Amino acid sequence: MEELNKKYPIEIEIVTPVCIGGGADKDWINGLDFVESERKIYKLNLRRLLHPDSGVDVERLLPLFERKDKQGVLRLLGNKLDIVSDTVFDMTFSSTNDIKAFIKNELSGKPIIPGSSLKGAVRSVLFKELKDPDQKQEKYVFGESNRGNEFMRFVKFSDVEFDQTGLVNTKIFNLRSGERPRTLEGGWKHGGKETSSIFKPFGFNTIYEVLMPGQKADGVILLSDKMFDSFYDSDNPKDVSYFKVEDKRRLLNVSNLFQCINNHTKVYLDKEIDFFETYQADRVDSILDNLREIRSRLNSLPSSSCILKMAVGSGFHSITGDWQFDDFLIDDICSQKRNRGYFNFKPSAKSRKIAITQESFSLMGFVLLRLLSEDEIKVKEQIQKIRFEKIEQLKKQEEKKKRETFELQEKKGRYELFIREAEECMEGGDKVAALSKYKMAAITYPDGGLHDTAIHEIESFLQRQLEKEELEKENKEAERERLQKQQEFVDGGLSFLTEEREGKFVVKDLKMAVSRTESWLKKSGCKYVPVDQESILIQTLIRLYRTEKKRDLKRWEKVSEGNWKSISKIVSEERIQIIFEKVIG
Repeated sequence: MEELNKKYPIEIEIVTPVCIGGGADKDWINGLDFVESERKIYKLNLRRLLHPDSGVDVERLLPLFERKDKQGVLRLLGNKLDIVSDTVFDMTFSSTNDIKAFIKNELSGKPIIPGSSLKGAVRSVLFKELKDPDQKQEKYVFGESNRGNEFMRFVKFSDVEFDQTGLVNTKIFNLRSGERPRTLEGGWKHGGKETSSIFKPFGFNTIYEVLMPGQKADGVILLSDKMFDSFYDSDNPKDVSYFKVEDKRRLLNVSNLFQCINNHTKVYLDKEIDFFETYQADRVDSILDNLREIRSRLNSLPSSSCILKMAVGSGFHSITGDWQFDDFLIDDICSQKRNRGYFNFKPSAKSRKIAITQESFSLMGFVLLRLLSEDEIKVKEQIQKIRFEKIEQLKKQEEKKKRETFELQEKKGRYELFIREAEECMEGGDKVAALSKYKMAAITYPDGGLHDTAIHEIESFLQRQLEKEELEKENKEAERERLQKQQEFVDGGLSFLTEEREGKFVVKDLKMAVSRTESWLKKSGCKYVPVDQESILIQTLIRLYRTEKKRDLKRWEKVSEGNWKSISKIVSEERIQIIFEKVIG
């Protein structure tokens, strides 16, 4: 039976940096997913960071992550960066934005170009190829999936897995109003409202994780021409699915499909070259060199290859709007509508995302698709065969390992029993019993990986508890002594005012007397000196008054002024006149 799908093994080569985003939640956050140190970017591996053998203080690390404390994380990791990182990238640039992450295969962790992304890019090309001039809606060109007549069901791409990614800096090339009225100039966007003809690698720039130029990987195109023929084996020209059936059938030939893609890319490149030749600015020559190099390469391609533009940086003209315009020039910028570019009163793109790799400036997303020859397919099948043989060899080694491991099962069984009992003790809150069980497990099977950390954590916990209890005991004793001394101080009343050392009074002046009395009042809970303590206060004031120098005696003369203002802080209004009279006489 003839197969309904024709399978075409292909090689995909990255021509200019390609990024297919994994979603905003996958983007790398500085201080959480990566750190910068000595002109390198370290992509952190969370599992390695949290592993007990990493040597990283997790209790200190997690709060730093929560605060996104980049410098704190860097200081904590220190010389462990290489150990806890997945990848290290050379950093010739920096950005305040998150790094836009590339989508990965969830099983292998390697970067992939999803088949759906390739198909989406080709869909845009085919829409322009097939549509009539007055058509804007895809359903009239391709049909509708819910009716089962959608043309793109006959075109499929496999996911394509690559080995690694790199990082590139990107800037926005933007148009702005020129010096002369109704003229436009090219420039580089360095801020929300700052566009300059001078290029700067920083300011309003974004770093992308990308597939780098020159990388290659294998994939598959499936074209279901026989299924298409079977589906359209009837005559019903009114059905929307019969729109340009012959043209669609022609495009299910891989050579015709590649030719269509190349024609589209050539027109696109010519328009972009014209755009950058018209709107000059710093480093535009490098962009033009790259575009002309791609065009030259495209012109020399055999029918078994094509160049396609896709993914991040494809832009309005490459995906959505290319069919609307004969060229990419702009004749107006409307600042009232999000600073949008227009051509013939229709919205058009006035900006481009430019990838910078060393001294090369390029539009993102160009890939080369090449059909593999029969010889190449055979070689790759041979490589695949060797790979499978290695896998079989590894399987045999694994079986041998299992046989050897079987001899340890009884010991491991006892080990696991002790571990379960220890865990039950932990759940019941009996850490001492749990520690005993974990230690028995360690004796039974020292190579088991479930006891070391637990023993360390429990012993550390119990040690901390002991230290805490001892500290609490010491604190309680210190507090008791403090309260006892405080109470003795309070019980002694104002006797401290008459205290002597080596025949001299400790309280030498009025400021000290008032300050210490205020402290006593606070501790005793009194607002003013109680009546039963006034005699001591009066004696002290008389002593201080009599030892006062003659020039300072006037500060004692009036109850509402001078020293008596300070004394009023510790003596009530009702009593201060009485004390004044007793002191002054």
